[in-house]
Amino acid sequence: MEIRELLKKDHDHVKELLEKLSSGKLREDALKTTFDELKIAVTSHSKAEEKIVYGKLKKEEDEETQEAGIEGEIEHGLVDQLLQIMTRSRSKGSTRWEAYLKVIKDLLEHHIKEEESTVFTQLGEHFDAAALQKMGEEMEQEKSKMMKAAA
Repeated sequence: MEIRELLKKDHDHVKELLEKLSSGKLREDALKTTFDELKIAVTSHSKAEEKIVYGKLKKEEDEETQEAGIEGEIEHGLVDQLLQIMTRSRSKGSTRWEAYLKVIKDLLEHHIKEEESTVFTQLGEHFDAAALQKMGEEMEQEKSKMMKAAA
């Protein structure tokens, strides 16, 4: 699968999980299970993307493309910190936990929107079809390793 297709697929899955979590309709056990699924999906995606996509963008000559790679890593780091705080929380679904969820949702929605416009365009400008396909394959392999380690 081409890298942009894979990223879009992952983004759609994360958005679905965020909607489920923020719906207010999940019991505590389902809330925990869905949160755990979100955490694994986001973490495996982020780490693989940082290695496969952002690493390559940061090596490009133009500053705007380099900046996109760096900015993406920073946004991933912020989300990861918030996910860690939420993981340690004993009261999933509390007012504070819901506030963290709202911030994560806002950050991820911003990140996804920006990535699907700016970064997708930059990928198309800097890499040919074969390279984009290879990046997709590498990302799938890397994500698979991360998900197995998380299980």
